[in-house]
Amino acid sequence: MPAKLIVISAVGLNQGGTLTVAKEFLSAADKIINCRVVALVYDKSLYPAYQRIKLISVRSPKKNWLCRIYFEFVSSYKISCRIQPCVWFSLHDITPRTTACRQFVYCHNATPLYRAGLKDLFFQPTVFAFSIFYRYLYLLNIGANNTVFVQQSYIRDYFQSTYSIDNVAVARPECFSDEVMSEARSDFKLNNENMVRLFYPTLPRTFKNIEVLIKAAKVLHQRGVRRFEIRITLSATDSLYARYLAFCARNIEGICFIGRLSHKAVFDEYRQSDALVFPSKLETWGLPLTEAKSMGLAVLAADLPYARETLGVYDRVNFFDPDDPYQLADHIEALASGKGFEGSDFSMPAGVPVLNGWDELVSCITSQDNPPETTK
Repeated sequence: MPAKLIVISAVGLNQGGTLTVAKEFLSAADKIINCRVVALVYDKSLYPAYQRIKLISVRSPKKNWLCRIYFEFVSSYKISCRIQPCVWFSLHDITPRTTACRQFVYCHNATPLYRAGLKDLFFQPTVFAFSIFYRYLYLLNIGANNTVFVQQSYIRDYFQSTYSIDNVAVARPECFSDEVMSEARSDFKLNNENMVRLFYPTLPRTFKNIEVLIKAAKVLHQRGVRRFEIRITLSATDSLYARYLAFCARNIEGICFIGRLSHKAVFDEYRQSDALVFPSKLETWGLPLTEAKSMGLAVLAADLPYARETLGVYDRVNFFDPDDPYQLADHIEALASGKGFEGSDFSMPAGVPVLNGWDELVSCITSQDNPPETTK
């Protein structure tokens, strides 16, 4: 009897944190020894070589949304009719039409929960449109799934109330134990006693809230504070919005646009920085928060549900109102003076089905068992 076939669709993931998600999930899926795995990706050259996964590049869905919808509801159906997969797992939000015996979707886009404004409409109209229409894209064919996976419990609450479904589980992208974290913690000390160095790995997106960093830097200058540096991974040539940000920061020392970095270079920045600053208003997870926590790095984070849930229990964090540059400036000054941290003590609500890490998620979609167990 031939091994059962699993299709993993990731054609919509080609940059930033979403590409990292796809790579890490496929690395976990590559461990499967009793199944055949086909991965539909935007560009297979973006991925390493896997031992047990056949990568197929499918570029058309990224041309425009009509092509994407055609792929999900026409092409995917034709592919499934031809190769007869046992499981079809969509890693990018929309539930396709397939003939698979079991079907799952991983919803990583939180734009329906974002309140877009005129800035979004002007600089990035797709963000504005997605905040309105993405909830309907999620709705398409969602009832075909055995389980719908989201990254955090507050998004699970949204799905259950908005779409009237019960089969929603939380699949956390990584799981670092608090015991390991506690070993990494120590009294905070600046890497460079003459300079506070903060790092923000990001993309030039309006919801990433880079303006609050520029405004906080301006506040610090007005207070006579000069010994700080905020390093941001964008350049003025990235987009119209990036040019706008560069214009806003043109006369403000301490704001450094360092361009996009490789994965290795990002971790080099973590090691050389005193803290991660993370003001984003919209995340389904916030991978840099997990990365900073894994290294025991101090964190200044937006006081939003995603940040508290991602950090879980962590001592070395201060939260700030993402719309208040004065509060952020206060925290940067406090960091420089060696003051303590308020910390985070989030715990998963009881009764929420949770999977920790990619291995558990792979095991769930490849087994015939019931959905993941709930937290106690």
